[in-house]
Amino acid sequence: MLQLELGRLKHDLGYCMPFKINTDVDPTIYGYREILLCAPVSLSGLAENIAGEMHITGQLTANLIICCSRCGAEFPLFMVLPFQEIYSSQDVLADAAGVQDKHSFSGTNIDLTPEALRNIFAELPMKPLCREDCKGLCGICGAKLNEEKCSCSTMETDSRWEILRVLLNDHTGKGV
Repeated sequence: MLQLELGRLKHDLGYCMPFKINTDVDPTIYGYREILLCAPVSLSGLAENIAGEMHITGQLTANLIICCSRCGAEFPLFMVLPFQEIYSSQDVLADAAGVQDKHSFSGTNIDLTPEALRNIFAELPMKPLCREDCKGLCGICGAKLNEEKCSCSTMETDSRWEILRVLLNDHTGKGV
């Protein structure tokens, strides 16, 4: 868990404290089954007590293993993300739109893990690719086209065009 020990920060208004946390995180504990972290997550930055609220700003670094959306191959993804969150020991209420821009905490530690994982998940690519020119899978036999060629015919036509193919064959005398 990405635990930030507050120490004197909790009681000294205006106090700033640099921090660096490196730890293994299990995303499944927090409900993120789509994320596989292959190295410790790193979070470094500055924690500041502003009017009794803990303002945490910094940089989040994570190494993930994700699946290519075209070929299904797993590949590593290195992410460096900004991290900016506010924590309050008071009850945190949502605004009229239901937006909660602060997180609550109690005690002398703040668990930054849920917000760190949310940031990682929010920044995952919609269609991750193992490489720019990924050829994907053959739609007929399922071969991974990055690794092997298949002998499947790619000359598949829409049946609605069949009449046009027949007319073209009749006109030219050649098969298409």
